[in-house]
Amino acid sequence: MWQHAVSSVPRINGAEMLRLWIDGVGAFVISLKPTFTIGGPAEDNLAADWPIWSTLSRRHLEIVKTDDGFAMHPQGGVHIAGANVTSRLPLRHGTTLTLTDANASRLSVGAGDDSSVRLEFTQPHPLSLTGVLKLASPHRSVQTLDAVVLLHDCCLLGPRKSHHIVCRDWAGEVRLTSSDLGLVCQAETELSVNDQPCGTTAIVEDAATVEGDGLRFRLEHMGERRR
Repeated sequence: MWQHAVSSVPRINGAEMLRLWIDGVGAFVISLKPTFTIGGPAEDNLAADWPIWSTLSRRHLEIVKTDDGFAMHPQGGVHIAGANVTSRLPLRHGTTLTLTDANASRLSVGAGDDSSVRLEFTQPHPLSLTGVLKLASPHRSVQTLDAVVLLHDCCLLGPRKSHHIVCRDWAGEVRLTSSDLGLVCQAETELSVNDQPCGTTAIVEDAATVEGDGLRFRLEHMGERRR
């Protein structure tokens, strides 16, 4: 039985945010932070955890991890289903968040307004509290990014729609969980980490390339540049 406990931070260079590059799929961020911030572009040491090219304030929205999932805490204009949200609110699967700057008209907030940043929050697996954030508007992240995974209990990679990151060409599933030793990778195939065989379970303690039958991905500290 799965336990929905708030996860600990893995010892991958002491990082609370990891970059995940998956061959043939894309680039993702895995966040273990208790509070994850979203905002407009800013200097590196002042930027939000997820800076988006937009007119949003630097710290426009906070996503807070809770015992039973995640909650949003608006710091700037945020609308859900056309209603302005000004206080902390639990996030539910399928919620679209519309983020607007201070000058946006209420009448302009909607699916057809390209000035508003729209984010989709999902919890695709019915047995997992882990959330996924994706841009649903034409905006771009400051750094290359396809989605943010807000890790709660685990992150599931695989070919099904219920996986947190869908890897359509994979034959099986990979499960990522955090532990005091590092990030644990469990798969249905034999894995190797940095070309070292390790069976179906691997513990990643530092930046590493993980490979298996038909799959390959790299985990990095957010401060490390891709080689």
